[in-house]
Amino acid sequence: MPRLEDDGLLTPNVGNWAEEKYRLVRNYAEIFTTSMKGKWDHRVYIDLFAGAGRSRIEDSGVIVPASPILMLELPRKFDKHIFCEQDEKKLSALKTRAERTDPTVDVTYVADDVNRNVREALSAIPSGKVLTFCFVDPYRIADLLFDTLRVLSCQILCC
Repeated sequence: MPRLEDDGLLTPNVGNWAEEKYRLVRNYAEIFTTSMKGKWDHRVYIDLFAGAGRSRIEDSGVIVPASPILMLELPRKFDKHIFCEQDEKKLSALKTRAERTDPTVDVTYVADDVNRNVREALSAIPSGKVLTFCFVDPYRIADLLFDTLRVLSCQILCC
């Protein structure tokens, strides 16, 4: 994982396990986007708890890119990105970082609680033959309602 300088924007603290989690999701997404390129009209990435785009590892103070920014840096990017975040300060930092990372990508931001706005996230998925990669990583499992997953899976799998 790259080590980043502090850019002055909000950078939430996370446990030391997060760096490995980010590495794994990045690697899996790279395999996903590479192997599915040209087989679908659209490859879509949804991040239900996108955060601020960077995280600070509590024990070391090291700053690393978080899942949304890692997806924007893939060599074979998703065709569409949907970032959901209820915290306004985190969402603002994420928007700034995403724009700095790659201003050309197609990103939709969904503000507020994803459990209330899951249909807004779904409405951002383009029509046609679509393959969706959804990353669900709440800070607390209580922040995710099972009904949100049900709505997502039914909409994504049934279309």
